[in-house]
Amino acid sequence: MERLHEHGIDAEAVPPGELRAPLDSMIAYLDLLLEEDLSEREARHVIEVIRGGATRLRQMVQDSERPTRPPGSGC
Repeated sequence: MERLHEHGIDAEAVPPGELRAPLDSMIAYLDLLLEEDLSEREARHVIEVIRGGATRLRQMVQDSERPTRPPGSGC
């Protein structure tokens, strides 16, 4: 937790459950790609779902990196 704060990331801004859901989904879809014989169309859909999860995670991290202003600081 301290290391995250050192890098300007407010770890408390993103509850672990919010990170876990997209990660679990992405892992499940990656397993599907590895274990199933999918058509090209099905595989493309799975990849798009994984990309969506990664995009959501990136946004959560970016949001948590934004500096927070103390109450009453103006701006």
